[in-house]
Amino acid sequence: AFSKQHQGHNMVPIEEHLASASQQLEPLAHQLEKQAKMAATVNTIEHEITEINKAHEEFDADLAQATKRLKDLLQLRCDSLLARSQMLRKERVGQLSEQHSSLDLLMKHVAALRIQLDHGHQN
Repeated sequence: AFSKQHQGHNMVPIEEHLASASQQLEPLAHQLEKQAKMAATVNTIEHEITEINKAHEEFDADLAQATKRLKDLLQLRCDSLLARSQMLRKERVGQLSEQHSSLDLLMKHVAALRIQLDHGHQN
């Protein structure tokens, strides 16, 4: 058995062990705190990325819908313009045909007048 005096020299009091352990754990605690902050930051960034991706998908969908609507409107406008131009062309062809007929009649009248004039000069 050790004497009380012998034990006192060899044994380090528990308070010193605790203080030493506490000092050794302090940097680790700081490191863990840093890592916890970094993890929170990473989670925040990941959440923001998810929100951005969601917004991007919604934008893409809206853009596709708007593009399709614009394409449909342009198609309708083209069809409308084509129909209008065909109608105007028919009208114009009709007018030209009428003018051509009138011109034919006029030329026949001129020819008839010329014949009459020629006959009038002969007499």
